Amino acid sequence: MAAVTPDINIAIDRGSTFCDVIAQIDGQPDLIFKLLSVDPQNYHDASIEAIRRVLEFFEGRSIPRGQLLDGSRIGSTIATNALLEQKREKFALATTKGFRDICVIGDRTRPKLFALNMKKAEALHHAVIEIDERITVEDYDPNPSPMEETDSPSDPALVHTDTGTIIRIINPIHVTETRKQLRALREKGYISLAICLIHSYLFPDHEKVVADLARQEGFKYVTTFIDANPTIKYLRRSTSVCSEAYLHPIVQGYVQSFQSGFKILPRRVDFMCSDSGLR
Repeated sequence: MAAVTPDINIAIDRGSTFCDVIAQIDGQPDLIFKLLSVDPQNYHDASIEAIRRVLEFFEGRSIPRGQLLDGSRIGSTIATNALLEQKREKFALATTKGFRDICVIGDRTRPKLFALNMKKAEALHHAVIEIDERITVEDYDPNPSPMEETDSPSDPALVHTDTGTIIRIINPIHVTETRKQLRALREKGYISLAICLIHSYLFPDHEKVVADLARQEGFKYVTTFIDANPTIKYLRRSTSVCSEAYLHPIVQGYVQSFQSGFKILPRRVDFMCSDSGLR
């Protein structure tokens, strides 16, 4: 649907209860209104309904519900609300063997240092599987000087990473056992998996193998450190991956619902993120 009026700037803030809208067009008063974020009896998606009402107002003609739109941009607090309200789909975490409690133990920081009655925060994940694999940094030395050249082709367990670091594969992934663990999770109804393995910021190949196996076993949502937080520090990466897996089904479902209101998707559909950037 092409607008016959000049460009309209529309800002939408969709919260858990209300969807606040402000629309501006040169030479006309601003249009400000709000509507319920969820009202399935009257509209499928609050953001699409808001855009429909704005265009209806400025174009001065009726635009029936269900008529598809050409394009738009939006910001939403749906992820924040999901965390605050603890609305989530259950998901499992895949870690390197021996680190199943990494997110539960954390860094042992007390949220309230002098509180006598502490309530332990629940972990985001519902189940854990331990992947029997392990890599390490070869000849690690805190001295920042470059290490001597190593003839890695002579030792297939040594791998040169993109950063120049040499890592040793101590224990390759046991594909059969990993597939068995993933299949057991699927039989329990899990469709979402977070994957975070030791040193994967240097050598992500093992995570990619687990991710491929998970998709083959029917997992709908698979999150790796590459998707969430490709940085050093295992605990930080683990918590980021879990947060991503926690929110992924909710956010993706909302994005798909929003996009379904467009006749032809634009080349880019940008959403405002918590860092105020567009993605």
